[in-house]
Amino acid sequence: ATTNLANLDLRDKKPADARQRFTTLLEKVPKNIQAMLAIAELIQRTAPKDDKKAREEIPVWLKKAYDTDKTATPAVLALAGWYV
Repeated sequence: ATTNLANLDLRDKKPADARQRFTTLLEKVPKNIQAMLAIAELIQRTAPKDDKKAREEIPVWLKKAYDTDKTATPAVLALAGWYV
């Protein structure tokens, strides 16, 4: 449900609202790997290419997801894909 609402926010050109949805979810369920990966993807999709600070945040979220569960295939693949 959170992803669908975030997609509606993105459609309405409100990336900050979309990110807040995932942040709120992480406050309630701190080990939600999908939310962490969604934030990383959201930053990658919406941050300007020249926004170095935002771009540096992507691997931080991917690493958090990986560290939460090192056996979670989506987290492993996302982190490996970033570094490749």
